[in-house]
Amino acid sequence: MRRRCNDPKNNRYYAYGGRGITYDPRWDQFLNFKADMEATWQLGLTLERKDTNGNYCKENCKWATRAEQMQNMTTNRKLTLFGVTKTITEWARTFNVKHGAINYRLSQGWTVEEALTKPFKRYLKK
Repeated sequence: MRRRCNDPKNNRYYAYGGRGITYDPRWDQFLNFKADMEATWQLGLTLERKDTNGNYCKENCKWATRAEQMQNMTTNRKLTLFGVTKTITEWARTFNVKHGAINYRLSQGWTVEEALTKPFKRYLKK
């Protein structure tokens, strides 16, 4: 977290410090971070911001699994079908098809509804 926010040489700096994301200066002292976040920590979880445009602080951070974090990346494309919004990966899991099948259909000009509701004969996961 600190390197992403502070070090322009960090390969992810552009997505954090480079776009203005900071962290609570109290967290420069590990004991303050621990006091704020330890109560909800569990093995296997990593620190995530609830609002991906917000800063790292007690009010905006939680512990999440890697899978949860992958779903909240700003680069994910989200699609809405019949009032339900999910990432392409989540829709692919819903229909048991390959992620690329949905992407391919959309790249060919299909509407979201067509891309998600037309039968997936060739793209089913086995």
